[in-house]
Amino acid sequence: MNRSTPTLTIHAERCAHQRVASATCRACITACARQAWQLLDEGLSFDAERCDGCGLCVAACPLEALAIPAPTPIVSTDGDRLAWLACERAGIAPPDGAPNPAGFTPCLHTLTPDWVLRWQQRHRITQLRLTSGNCATCDRRTDITLQERWQPVAERLTRAGQPVPALVPTDARQWLARANRSDQPDPRRRRFLGRLLQGPGTPTRDPTRASTMTPLTSFGVNGWVAPGTHPYVSVGNTERGLAYNPMTGNLVLVARQNVGGVSNNIRVLSGTTGADLFGLVNTGLTGGGTFVVNMAGVDDVGAIYVANLTTTAASSFVVYKWDSETLGQTTAPTIAFSAVTGLPRVGDAFAIGGTA
Repeated sequence: MNRSTPTLTIHAERCAHQRVASATCRACITACARQAWQLLDEGLSFDAERCDGCGLCVAACPLEALAIPAPTPIVSTDGDRLAWLACERAGIAPPDGAPNPAGFTPCLHTLTPDWVLRWQQRHRITQLRLTSGNCATCDRRTDITLQERWQPVAERLTRAGQPVPALVPTDARQWLARANRSDQPDPRRRRFLGRLLQGPGTPTRDPTRASTMTPLTSFGVNGWVAPGTHPYVSVGNTERGLAYNPMTGNLVLVARQNVGGVSNNIRVLSGTTGADLFGLVNTGLTGGGTFVVNMAGVDDVGAIYVANLTTTAASSFVVYKWDSETLGQTTAPTIAFSAVTGLPRVGDAFAIGGTA
């Protein structure tokens, strides 16, 4: 197949080896069959000449420190809404001979929940039609099948309350029949055409002009919840973490305020009214720290993360995870990350992106 090797982007600030001198993570090293990644005495090393752009290290990295351009599937909308994608080693030549065409990806094993969710939301995909090469003999040595790889992705979407597209293996003949159809829409044009259909009268925001923000008057009293008017909103400094859940529109509040003999509360508030809806199970918050809970974040499919605050180099920085608001009401959190960073203070700022 004629394609250029995708450029691997390395976010060094996210890498465990950049954060913690004694880190032992070998996820990218284990995933790479070409030994482009090596852990040397002086640190983690990457040899771009050995990299073939398969993306397996990207999928393996637990901290999302690596990225390659996401593939663009072929989307068919006649009847069921299907997304078609073929591995570059499926023995199919690009119809137009162009590098990196729609419908191809270096390796199907690199598809992530974030990628599936994005295309599902954009095109309401009901099926993923995947055409692969022979994974059993591939020198990229993926040790599990596509069906096994897909299972945790499907479970992740289900826990978040999202519909799961069916995974349908497709042979090269079917893929080519779909790709060669003259009425094939280009999914990359959808957003551009959407703007055109809005008409010439649609105003375009000038990025140099200041925007005026106004309170959401339905929230609390005239747009705010005053300190002391709510059991979990005190007049002190015990509330520091607040995050927006894009899947539900609710807010996640970290409240260390002792209410009814219980502290370290993780409350879910209505994003519309500010009403206290419910709390998440807070048993198992055993990671210690100056503050056991401090800041919060929510990923793209609704999983909730809360981090502690450490103010000594010997303390463990800990991140707790609830899979969703619904499950969090009955299930204790798991520990998503825990490490002694060796830094004097960690946890004042915290952000989550993508999915895990």
